[in-house]
Amino acid sequence: MEKSIDIMRQSLELQETVLEGLEHVQKQISEGKFEDTISLFRDIVQAFFSIESSLKSLPDQILIDEVIIDNIRGSLNIAVNAYETKNYMNVQEVIEFKIIPAYKEMKIQLEQTFKPYIVS
Repeated sequence: MEKSIDIMRQSLELQETVLEGLEHVQKQISEGKFEDTISLFRDIVQAFFSIESSLKSLPDQILIDEVIIDNIRGSLNIAVNAYETKNYMNVQEVIEFKIIPAYKEMKIQLEQTFKPYIVS
């Protein structure tokens, strides 16, 4: 169980960093600095998939809402496609109205789910 607790702690820490990154990307895009956000967004996508992979390694009794994770994954794919076509307004909309709200929801759920394990 100690390994699972480490995974939970690391996932929560990485989630905070990803959320800060998403908010920074959103700010940069709103300032017209589209190209400056590409590498950071790539890192955000990789970090999300790292979190997702880590969550899959947790014991089955630790229930994770797969629907939220699926929604975030789908929205990230939409944003990646928008980046590829240089449709930065679409990137901004997806980040602001889909990814960040879903990400915050996932973060809250994971904090609540992990709290009994991390505190004990």
